[in-house]
Amino acid sequence: MVEIIWSKQATDDLHHIFTYYLEDSPHYAKSTVDKLMSAIQRLELFPLSGRIVPEIGKKQIREILVGN
Repeated sequence: MVEIIWSKQATDDLHHIFTYYLEDSPHYAKSTVDKLMSAIQRLELFPLSGRIVPEIGKKQIREILVGN
């Protein structure tokens, strides 16, 4: 298993996503964050399942696209 290191921007983005959806639907806000966290947990177990971020090009920096 690898260690996921969260950037400040990533934690801020997650918070903003949650609060954006929270206004319309607390259920959808929680569901969306749960899906994102599940993808992150998968990346911890299977680090090569994420794609290399094209604009960075370092194999140790990965991303997983979730939804739109």
